[in-house]
Amino acid sequence: MSAAIVDPIFRSQLLEDPLEAVRLGYLGQSFSFTEDERDFLASITARDFQHFSDCINQWISRNGHRGPTDLFTNDEGL
Repeated sequence: MSAAIVDPIFRSQLLEDPLEAVRLGYLGQSFSFTEDERDFLASITARDFQHFSDCINQWISRNGHRGPTDLFTNDEGL
């Protein structure tokens, strides 16, 4: 979400094709998602970034959150 807030191109990619956007990563960093998280991302059909954010927040409220460092990793797995 932080990358989408600061980068309008990444934000647009998330709205167009969330799975492809996270598959490509951001500034050389990769994202690590569970199968359930990827399924959820694939199901989002948001009309704008606010709606996308609301969907994410609702999902986190229902399913919990693993923590920010678990979702954003570099090539060394850090």
